[in-house]
Amino acid sequence: MKKTIRKYLTYGALYIGLLFLLIAAFFYILNYDIALTSIIFWFFFWWGIIFFPAGLIDWYNYYYKPQKELEAKKQKMENVTEEAIRTLKTRYVKGEISKEEYEQMKKDIEE
Repeated sequence: MKKTIRKYLTYGALYIGLLFLLIAAFFYILNYDIALTSIIFWFFFWWGIIFFPAGLIDWYNYYYKPQKELEAKKQKMENVTEEAIRTLKTRYVKGEISKEEYEQMKKDIEE
């Protein structure tokens, strides 16, 4: 499924669910005596209960979670790069590689 369609379905479910819950609350506040027995109240209440959590779960699984995983991967790559440069500096200080080799390898690592 295309990402834009998925986005519209996710946010649509969130907004529709929230709207239905607000409408149910409005009916409840407006007409307390018959709200609990009213078909309209229960229709909006249950569809809101279904749509809102479904949209929330979908949003978490397809938008929030991958973003956190991407940030974790980026942090891991930064740690690997720092470790590689540290090792490279150690080899240069020990005299295992020349200055030109050091600079070339450092440039390659940072790319």
